Amino acid sequence: MIKLLNGCLGRLLSFVATTSLLAFLSVGITSAEPALVPGMDVSIELIAPRQLAAGEAFTVYASVTNLGDQSVEYPAVLPASQAAEMDVSPFRFAPCNSACLSAGLIAPQQTSIIELGTYYYAETQLRPAGLTLDNFRFRYLNRDPLQTDFVDIPNTLSISITHDATADDIYAPLVEQERQPLQIQDLLADGDGLRLRDPNTGNDWVRFDALMDLGAQQLLEALAPGGQFEDYQLARISQVEELVVNHLRSTGLTVQTYDLYATGLNESRDELLEFARLVSSGHEGQDSSPFVEGAVADGKIYSFYIAPGIDTAIPPLGSFRLFIRSGNTSACACAESPPFSKSMLPGSVWDGRGYAGLWLVKSPSPIITRPENAASFFDKELVLPAVRIDGIVYRATLRLTDAALQVLRLGALEPASDEPGNVLQFDEERATLHVPEVRMIDSNGNQSSVRLTLGMVEHTNATRFQVLELEGVPSP
Repeated sequence: MIKLLNGCLGRLLSFVATTSLLAFLSVGITSAEPALVPGMDVSIELIAPRQLAAGEAFTVYASVTNLGDQSVEYPAVLPASQAAEMDVSPFRFAPCNSACLSAGLIAPQQTSIIELGTYYYAETQLRPAGLTLDNFRFRYLNRDPLQTDFVDIPNTLSISITHDATADDIYAPLVEQERQPLQIQDLLADGDGLRLRDPNTGNDWVRFDALMDLGAQQLLEALAPGGQFEDYQLARISQVEELVVNHLRSTGLTVQTYDLYATGLNESRDELLEFARLVSSGHEGQDSSPFVEGAVADGKIYSFYIAPGIDTAIPPLGSFRLFIRSGNTSACACAESPPFSKSMLPGSVWDGRGYAGLWLVKSPSPIITRPENAASFFDKELVLPAVRIDGIVYRATLRLTDAALQVLRLGALEPASDEPGNVLQFDEERATLHVPEVRMIDSNGNQSSVRLTLGMVEHTNATRFQVLELEGVPSP
């Protein structure tokens, strides 16, 4: 079996003819019987893997059908502050914070597939278990009294969790590695304190303050060869996640990456506020701040809207946003928040609510670059340099959002500046895309190749594709 995404992605799925749910109805997928929602003219069918290995995360979807004669709004999952109600031992629930928040309508007699969120294995021991999900709730706006109501989803999912190791291995504890505190160092001049060093990785980060006085063109020149930040690059989401987790662990907290997205970090607010101060000194003396946001190299969500006066040479950017709220409400991170606003560039700006800037990192590890004219998969992102859709050639970026069901969400879709030699053709009749070779790149820069067939999942509130076929390509 071929493994992708750090060894997690790999089930071979046979081709399934396109239907309203596409391969979600294939072998290995479990779905609850459609159930009517009390007080609403809709039925909801929950969809998730039927079986998974201990320690594996999985995503739950809802197929929502409007049975009435009036359009209904997309229901939303619970906000993060209330998502703890969805936790089921041994899993913690992280609600979908980006693609699930977009407003929209479901037409009469139509169906929409909505991503509810992801369950992360949250115990320090791996063990087999049976999992029953029967506590899902939707949040929706009741327009008559103009208030937010919550509706229970009246159906149940049963999932089997397996483990193929010996009994001794099943209950072997997962060891937590200790972390050292982050360090403020000098960057451009003695005593400027504009560099943040992570001694756990050797990565150096530019504090947001260092970029505040740079215009857009100056910023691009500073990052170009010969510029003052030429050794730095926009960080990937996984690198920022690692930075935050390393800081939290260095304070004695026991956290995993999924904690940044799950039920909030209510007990970690002070530590997160300290992290915000490390990122930008503008937070000194601040008791709280709604967010610290920075642009990242991946996680792009393409927007056709460009505000007047914004430099269109700056490509679409993803963002990693850290919320820090006062009181008893949750603190959490969101790696795939709405597109990073180009109006927030350049540098770091304070808009009265929080700081926005760039996550710039210099790593002792080799810089991994993708091939320019070949499809590649690295760090959860599939990049297709040239895909012809309805006669137009695009450069497409898709992000893996569900390793268990092998689902990718379309991110950036940009017209290709020129046509590379190998242009992929999207089959509009079958709603499939065959990629004869994808370069798989691991964290050390090693490459292997696979053949890949993707099928578009219909009726989703954000365009998604699922892996239908996956196999190795023999080395020449």
